[in-house]
Amino acid sequence: PPRSTPSNSSAASDVYKRQVLAGGVMQNARLLARLIQVLAEAGFHPHYHREVPPNDGGMSLGQAVVAAYRAG
Repeated sequence: PPRSTPSNSSAASDVYKRQVLAGGVMQNARLLARLIQVLAEAGFHPHYHREVPPNDGGMSLGQAVVAAYRAG
């Protein structure tokens, strides 16, 4: 299917409202909570880590998953 763009989908505007909060700075719980609040109030849909650390630990986990997948 074609990718959603403002010209071909009324739902496309929602796609552009999704924000992913990641990286080591998102370990700061106070900053993360405030960003989630501000983004939500502005109509955005923030996504963030809940079970995997947002820093290098999460990246390492992702690399391990890819390696396991490739190994079969």
